Amino acid sequence: MMIRLDCPFCGHVIVDGVEVPEEGVCDGCGARFSGGGDSAPDGVERALRRWGHTDIDAMRLARQAFEWDPADPATPVAVVSDQRDTFYRWWMFVRDGMVPPPV
Repeated sequence: MMIRLDCPFCGHVIVDGVEVPEEGVCDGCGARFSGGGDSAPDGVERALRRWGHTDIDAMRLARQAFEWDPADPATPVAVVSDQRDTFYRWWMFVRDGMVPPPV
């Protein structure tokens, strides 16, 4: 299965052709990522759980993330889907040095 995931902050190719790991760090800008959900809120919830942020509302953060511009250095998180031959997965990226905000 062909899969591609690009960092929304710097455009670095995270994965091109193989399965995406459950979590990792962008080699281009140091943003950490996790998720792999069937929807944007599911991907955010998976990432938050994995990182121990169970007090943050995943649905609200996912919605808020779509209102932020990843090109803005003040944007703490971005939610993106990968590209694959089958149904894509959703991932949350957190800019290096930042934490997911309680929306």
